[in-house]
Amino acid sequence: MLAECVNAITMESEYQRRLLKTMKKRWKELNVHADYELYANFQRNNLRYYMCRKGDMKSNRKYISKKEVSLRKELQERFYLERAIALCQQNIEMLDLVKDSYNSIDPIDVVRNASLAYQEQENATRLVYGYEKETMWKKKKLAWKAKFKVPNPEKLRHIAGDGTATRSKSEALIIDLLNMKGIPYVYDYPMKLYSKLKWPDFIIWDKKHNRELVIEHLGMMYDQEYRENQTEKLGLYILEGYVPNVNLLLTFDDKDGIINVPAISRMIDAFMCI
Repeated sequence: MLAECVNAITMESEYQRRLLKTMKKRWKELNVHADYELYANFQRNNLRYYMCRKGDMKSNRKYISKKEVSLRKELQERFYLERAIALCQQNIEMLDLVKDSYNSIDPIDVVRNASLAYQEQENATRLVYGYEKETMWKKKKLAWKAKFKVPNPEKLRHIAGDGTATRSKSEALIIDLLNMKGIPYVYDYPMKLYSKLKWPDFIIWDKKHNRELVIEHLGMMYDQEYRENQTEKLGLYILEGYVPNVNLLLTFDDKDGIINVPAISRMIDAFMCI
């Protein structure tokens, strides 16, 4: 199996397991009304909620007033958790099954048990079918990066899931997203932008379209000096022919420094489809 496939499946399986543990803990906290469920109907154009025993929606209904909104939300949350837990368990079983039963078509694996007559075709086959394209891309990028002294290495204090040290928690989370999606990347890559050496947060390899893209995460736009530096950098990107949301993706923290991981995940998916 290709390494990025194994990594993506493993990371998703671990995420689902953590999520399952959290949901089960919350589900136990909502056990007070375990035998009850919600019923709702419209009366005079107003939606009214009732609590009733499971399987008995027509009798012994108790009206839930607007003052008891927390009770209604607890019953709604419990309904969600019961179904989400079952789906999460199914997902974990499926991911484990895929990981255990997946047959790699990487030439090295395919000809592993073949006779000597076929062994020398491995490298040529890998090149023909593109298996080494992304590997060679990253190898060359890392070799180029090694020629430069990384600026402010003391600020590399946050560690992503694959061990990469980053300058912010948000960047570490983005690396985990890229790995989960199987997207090859190089973090903190030195690049000449209109004759000036800059360090894009990420360069990534788009396997589907055989192209190189850039991701810049702007996490401190509330800071004036940071904002001015990033504005200058964006101008250099544009002078070099980069176009936002075409070959340059800009992601952000909000004004309070909070990152929305699902939103950025959707942005990356859309970005890779362009």
